[in-house]
Amino acid sequence: MRQICEKCHYPSSTCICSFVKVISTKHKIHVLQHYKETKHAKNTVRLARLAIQDIELSVIKTNDDVTQIYQQLRNKKICVLYPSKCSRVLNKERLAFKNANYDEIIFIDGTWKQTKGIFNRLAQQCHIEPWELDNAELPHYYIRKSPIKEGMSTLEAIASVLETVEELDVSTLYSLLKGFQSHWQGPQKNPA
Repeated sequence: MRQICEKCHYPSSTCICSFVKVISTKHKIHVLQHYKETKHAKNTVRLARLAIQDIELSVIKTNDDVTQIYQQLRNKKICVLYPSKCSRVLNKERLAFKNANYDEIIFIDGTWKQTKGIFNRLAQQCHIEPWELDNAELPHYYIRKSPIKEGMSTLEAIASVLETVEELDVSTLYSLLKGFQSHWQGPQKNPA
């Protein structure tokens, strides 16, 4: 039986603890993760939870889970990072985002189909303000493929938002991602 690191919960042979540097954020980060995504060893929310101090994870399996999230968030000013027809572009409206004084920034984690379902269920229950990133840079995460060229991992999305909105040095998050990927065999370039 393989030994598992007690801190990062990866096999000892792929322990990433040496890459983890904890950062503090001004905003609370809340990740809504599709339940099937929790089973993927390569999901980057696990990394985010190791490296970001004020982060909450809610696993979404049913409509009742979304209703519970709504009950939790109904008295808070929230925004969701999700590209939709009514999304505002964070990179272009940074000041408006800052002035909105959001209590929490929500990220949705899963495949594109899964995240769309969670976003639509959440939007049916409460008023949410969707934002998206103008991805000028290609993602750094290459060990899982995305059907969308500009698709990025949840950790990259969180890092990009924190860098844009809080002007936070997120190099430690990218170093963690790079260290994590160094333990996996896979394509060495992001497919163009």
